Amino acid sequence: MYSPRHRRYATMYEVHLNGQLIVNDPTITTPDALQDAMYTKINALINAYSTNYQDFSFYHDDGQKTRHSLDSASSLTGVQVRHRSWPEGNAAEYATLRSYSIILTAMYDLGDDTEDQLFEYKEKFNYIGTTGPQWVMKDTWDGPHAQLVYPRTHQRMIQVGSAIGWAGYPEVHVNSFYPAYEHEDRRMIERDHPTRFKNGFRLYPIHWKFDHSLPTGNRGAPIPR
Repeated sequence: MYSPRHRRYATMYEVHLNGQLIVNDPTITTPDALQDAMYTKINALINAYSTNYQDFSFYHDDGQKTRHSLDSASSLTGVQVRHRSWPEGNAAEYATLRSYSIILTAMYDLGDDTEDQLFEYKEKFNYIGTTGPQWVMKDTWDGPHAQLVYPRTHQRMIQVGSAIGWAGYPEVHVNSFYPAYEHEDRRMIERDHPTRFKNGFRLYPIHWKFDHSLPTGNRGAPIPR
């Protein structure tokens, strides 16, 4: 799993199960008995994969788990049944066998191996004015006239952004670009609720807005992250 910043933050495992239910009982000799036996097998399969958050394991003959296993408790999402179908429809289906397809998924946190805790980052600078003169158009009896108010003015700069931290709020990245000229009484920080997974919370969103008054014209740009 890769973030919008192209950093790996988690791993999603998928298990694709494709098989056939076969009634292999020589004592079953009639179509009705065969259908009853197939019905029982189908019910058992449906019931086995009707509940999420169970463990999945593929075992060696000696009972040892292989690497083809999904542990629900240690994953973020738990093991989830994403798909179940009966993909075949030929004449033998249900008469002598029943083909099935099942997909299980589970997402695992990388912990200390997460490439970057900053999942997403966006910021923009809005510059208002150029520090040039301020003038007004005054209407008079002999027509409108432009009048100079100030020969120079300040430039306003509004810095807005948003970020998402994978395992916590990314406070370290929320800073004024021009701290000496920020109107701190206008600062706005907004923290949204993180995303809930089966076994924990991740994706912590934060938004910010800084309002500045600059004595000289600037064209600074956000720091790439």
